[in-house]
Amino acid sequence: MALDGYTLYLDYMSQPSRALAIFCRAAGLSPGPVKEQTVFIHKREQRSPEYLANNPLGKLPLLEQTSGATSDGQPFRLPESVAIFSYLTTVYGHLQRKIPDHWYPQRCPKARARVESALHWYHTTLRAGCTRLMWNKVVAARLGMQGSEALAQDGLAQLKLCLPQLESVWLPGPGPYLCGNDRPSVADVLFCCELEQLTMLNNDKHGVDMASILEPHPRIRQWMRTVAQSVAPHYERVHAVLRKAALASGGTLSPAQEAPTARL
Repeated sequence: MALDGYTLYLDYMSQPSRALAIFCRAAGLSPGPVKEQTVFIHKREQRSPEYLANNPLGKLPLLEQTSGATSDGQPFRLPESVAIFSYLTTVYGHLQRKIPDHWYPQRCPKARARVESALHWYHTTLRAGCTRLMWNKVVAARLGMQGSEALAQDGLAQLKLCLPQLESVWLPGPGPYLCGNDRPSVADVLFCCELEQLTMLNNDKHGVDMASILEPHPRIRQWMRTVAQSVAPHYERVHAVLRKAALASGGTLSPAQEAPTARL
């Protein structure tokens, strides 16, 4: 199979976008067959007629094949981050053997099922809690909208329920990564990127911050440092925009920033 070219539409303020960008760089796909194209959320470019013509969902990220076409003559376009992870690792991992199998296991059905189980859990727990908390505490105001304190508290409560599960169920050992693996998977990067947005919280302004949320969970803090180190220097380079936003809001440092080899 010949190498195809792809465009990955993203915004580094989008958690799944950052995860895909880090993965593509760490796996050697970018620069390479995957080219990044920024679509600015704060300018609402994801709602523009041009973008909606490619992705009617109006969301990021989006993967578009830049060579070849589907049976209807249109370029192949794929929304949703987990689907994009699965597709890229199948094409460049399982079929072409261009990237290591640990990212999204293909050869061992049980290893793959464990990673997919974590990814399914993530959507209704970690992502749901973080999104509800951050949208209503931080993001809505940045976009000139009104957040809901009640919904923010719901998100925080959900986050506090799922973080112990992240530690006990998904970080059981003996390996340092999710599912007890000894090398990172796409789930590790995706989960960490989700938690990273908490750096924009300021305790004086928002009544909570990342340090206080993660303080009871030393295993999670160590895991974040380990993941950042495993994909350095891409982790901090992709998070540079978020780090700037966190600094502007008076937020706290991420555990990942405590990893010396993860820094620029």
